Amino acid sequence: MKKVDIQNRIYEGFSLIEMLVTLVITGFVFLFVATTLTTLIRVSNISTAKTTVRNESEFILELIRRNVRNSNVGDVLVFDTLGRVYNGEVVVEIEAVTGFDDPLEAGTEGNEIHFRPNGYSRWICIGYFISSEDSEMGYILKSSSDDISSDHSTCFDPEDSNYQKYAIQLNSEEVDINSFRVKYIESTYENYIIVADMNAEPVYWYEGSGKLFNKEVNRQVVVSTEGLTW
Repeated sequence: MKKVDIQNRIYEGFSLIEMLVTLVITGFVFLFVATTLTTLIRVSNISTAKTTVRNESEFILELIRRNVRNSNVGDVLVFDTLGRVYNGEVVVEIEAVTGFDDPLEAGTEGNEIHFRPNGYSRWICIGYFISSEDSEMGYILKSSSDDISSDHSTCFDPEDSNYQKYAIQLNSEEVDINSFRVKYIESTYENYIIVADMNAEPVYWYEGSGKLFNKEVNRQVVVSTEGLTW
């Protein structure tokens, strides 16, 4: 500390060098705190986004798991369909709808699975559709309908009254479903093993273009029907 005697008065103060050193040290402290807080906030946002994707993926696959398990093998059908997109409210036909003429054979992957739980008269349909506004955004929809054995294309038909009443969008606007593929494998005792694979990611990603964190979440469900044979 520097003392200055002016007219027999003593004044105390900081020298320029001391002030500069103090400012530099304070600046480093604030920079460290700000960097730490920014990193914590970014990691928290990333964790929250990925948790949302995981939860929604698990919900969709658990819906398949619980319902397919209670379905008879003759009432579990897989289709690979084209010609429809989702506009956020209804499924829209952009070209001739194909893929419903014949259900897929065992081991062949499709984007729709239709099943009727044992003891129920209604069919449940789960399908994967691309957004009509953003081709990189995907949705998984669930619908149900009365007996559609003669024409499974009506399950997601927007002109069908059942669609307007029972159709549900399973993933939120914060989760993008990149792909959804499902198939069945013939098992012992005339049962089916259903395998569904899903790849999803957050729509809002705070990591930028860096590769430090992988934003994609992959999930798979493997479930067997439990029909009894005598």
